[in-house]
Amino acid sequence: MTIVARWESRSGKHWVILQHSVNGYSYVANGCGGSLGPVESGVAAVTIMQEKVDSGYFLPDNAKLPMRRIV
Repeated sequence: MTIVARWESRSGKHWVILQHSVNGYSYVANGCGGSLGPVESGVAAVTIMQEKVDSGYFLPDNAKLPMRRIV
């Protein structure tokens, strides 16, 4: 398994890791995870995850600052 990208909150309490393996692209986050399904490239996978991260999908409702990409 290879880490493609990682996002985290400023406190480091909340995070998301995008991974790639022979089975495709998947992600893990605080207590959850999933598969991206068929994705054509790493760039497409990062774009999909960036949209989810930007939407606040992985943050609690009271979070005020967005996650930042660190890898």
